Amino acid sequence: MGIIMAVSNTTVLLYLLKIQRLDLLENIFHKIYITPAVFDELTAQNQYEPEKVLLERYIESGYICLFSPKKVHLLPLGLGESSAISLCLERHEKIFLSDDKRAREVARAKEITSLGTVGILIKNVQQKKISAKEGMLLLNMLIEQGFYVSIDLYREVAQEMVLRE
Repeated sequence: MGIIMAVSNTTVLLYLLKIQRLDLLENIFHKIYITPAVFDELTAQNQYEPEKVLLERYIESGYICLFSPKKVHLLPLGLGESSAISLCLERHEKIFLSDDKRAREVARAKEITSLGTVGILIKNVQQKKISAKEGMLLLNMLIEQGFYVSIDLYREVAQEMVLRE
């Protein structure tokens, strides 16, 4: 288990929940914070029912913590992203989990490091928590679940994984 804490937006959690691999976060981070807006995005629609059940188990265990920022900064983003970045700023957490390009750019401008789902796979491979082969298998599972990866990024990740094998 890592020693770092992070604040997560919706997509990273959603896709790792879809493939039932939140353990990939546990390999890197000690604790994950989410805001009520992010929780609502993950649980409001019935289409995410299996993911909701798993998410609630992780919340009950204390690994994922619901936390409201005192103030949500007005950012050119959706409520989930804005509240998560606001929580990063308020709690002085320097890691923001998101796959949203615009949200990552806003976070970077506020000196917050962003890490997406693909980055989490790569970190797990780099830290030898999973093999490169498993990393590619998981990436393909994510894609099967609707996760978008450009062809260029897919090639880049595949090359990174080959170097790690």
